[in-house]
Amino acid sequence: MPTSGVTLDDNGLFKKVMEYNIAYLLNSFSVNHMLYPFRVRAGQKDPPDDKPQVKYWDSVLKGSNASRFLMGAGNTLRWMEDVELRKSMNEVIDGIATCKEPNGYLLGYPLNEMITADKRNNHNSIILFHGLSMG
Repeated sequence: MPTSGVTLDDNGLFKKVMEYNIAYLLNSFSVNHMLYPFRVRAGQKDPPDDKPQVKYWDSVLKGSNASRFLMGAGNTLRWMEDVELRKSMNEVIDGIATCKEPNGYLLGYPLNEMITADKRNNHNSIILFHGLSMG
């Protein structure tokens, strides 16, 4: 996939689709909601969460909403800039970094849950690292 030299025509279909994607990302996720499982794992008392927890994405795949958001935001920002989307993406990345354990562990669930080799946690780690690499 090219990483530069591509532009979106103002009248083209792809720009409109990217604008819809930006609206989806900004309206479906909030920074506090995405950081909630990371903050809980880091032991922060009463972490803010301004959206209801979503069954499965939040309860089973803890931290995956941040991962999905980062993948979508990072890929979108490759092709068109959006100040609000970039700000939210940077806040999520910075928030995850502040929850990092001294040994570098930063996933949205405790390390002992990772050690269980549960497939869901393998999925979570893969999409989080992919999302972070796009940011």
